[in-house]
Amino acid sequence: MRQVLFGAAVVLLVFLLARRLFRAPFPAIMAASLVALDPLALSFSRAASEDPLAVAFMLAALLFWLRGQEHGRQSDWLLAGALIGTASALRWYALLVAALMLLFALWVSRKQGVAGLGRRVIFLAVVPFGAYLVWYLPWIARGYSLGDWFALQFDALQLQSAGAFPTFADVFAPLAGAEGWFVRWMGIAHGAGAATGSTVAVGAIMNDPVVWALFVPAVAYLLWTAIRARRVDHALIASAFLVLYGFFVTAQRDIFLYSALSVAPLGFLALGFAAGRIFKQRSPLVLAALGVIALVYGGIAYSKDRTVLEIGSLEVTTSEHRSFPVPAVVGAAVLIGGVALLVVDKRRG
Repeated sequence: MRQVLFGAAVVLLVFLLARRLFRAPFPAIMAASLVALDPLALSFSRAASEDPLAVAFMLAALLFWLRGQEHGRQSDWLLAGALIGTASALRWYALLVAALMLLFALWVSRKQGVAGLGRRVIFLAVVPFGAYLVWYLPWIARGYSLGDWFALQFDALQLQSAGAFPTFADVFAPLAGAEGWFVRWMGIAHGAGAATGSTVAVGAIMNDPVVWALFVPAVAYLLWTAIRARRVDHALIASAFLVLYGFFVTAQRDIFLYSALSVAPLGFLALGFAAGRIFKQRSPLVLAALGVIALVYGGIAYSKDRTVLEIGSLEVTTSEHRSFPVPAVVGAAVLIGGVALLVVDKRRG
């Protein structure tokens, strides 16, 4: 249940981030919808994993960083630090985002003098360290010292940094690691119930390269526009994506698909931004294309499995094909509206 709540929180946080970043409803709805329908996010919102929690805390930290940068409230900076420290305690890759948040905050506050820079260091370095340490208080309460804690962190870092032996996938499958997330289908199938003779439930954890292939160009476009417009907030999101993905690609150890949960929401934010720009500049063309699609396909088709007979362990199911029709008049109206807007825009030009 906890993963479901945090999975839903990720969708909401992506919407709030996009709304604050891009100041328009379309990019926010687009980015949040892509997260809600993403197969990897859906799978891990029901799995016993800490990644949805870490990603939710990381996105919340970025949201409060943006609020602090915009309004200058110290409470926002404090919450940003506490949240990114919590995310780092759950997954170490959030430390990379924590470092970026501190660096960008110091750049934004460079004209505020030593006092302003000192406050940023306290809120985005000292506070995250304190939030990180809080998670170990039960362990410290058992009689361990801070020296033992530092030794534990060092040993864990050595273990995580150790090079792994090449696996079958590394040797025989091209682009088997993080470098293949956006260009090839990857997934893990698992089953349950076979040992007890009960119904076997098969689940799958997979990426979506059809959509994910657009991440890198969308992030590059976001970063390019951020540099041109001197938008520090846009640059922070693009940099967070590039730093996290660069870390996973270059890591000298096996990187599994679930780590993509950390970069995918940032990629969806960039996709929402790019889609919003395209729709704003080419909305008549988009409307005309949607009208053609509605006329050609006539609606949305889907299948639904239904059990028609169940006797003991014998179960018979049937697949029902249904469709949600889109009336031809609606498709024609959208097409005509798009063409009309194209004509008006051309005459104005």
